Order: sequence, then C-alpha cells, then structure tokens
Amino acid sequence: MAIALKQLSNLPLEDQESVLEGMMQEYYPIEINGKRFMIPKDVNMLVDELYLEVKKLNSVLEEYSIGEERD
Repeated sequence: MAIALKQLSNLPLEDQESVLEGMMQEYYPIEINGKRFMIPKDVNMLVDELYLEVKKLNSVLEEYSIGEERD
C-alpha cells in the first residue's frame, strides 16, 4: 500500500483526485464472454433495470403470436 501511495503522490493533483474518487466508488463484478469486469454501482443498477425491461417485453411478446398467421 505504501508503494501505491508513493506512486499516487507523483501524479498531478487533478489525477490524484480522480484516482481517489474512483477508489471510493462501489464496484460490482460482471461476467461477459467468460471475462470478469468490475463496474460501478450505477452501471450495475442500469444493467439490472435493462434486464428487467427486456424480460417484461419478452413476456408481453409471448402473449401475441408474432410471426404466425391468424385465421
């Protein structure tokens, strides 16, 4: 940790603030094509909401026989 802080102190003040702000955020893991990424909490919430919306739309579309001819 001491080495990381030493390296941080070598950065310009603006970059130091950016790094420290990033460290304060909550991150969540997400797996895509077998690779794991850490994403911010807000992005994770957005992905969850989009998933729920797609799931709702799929259930609505299943109620209709889309692509099938009606008599």
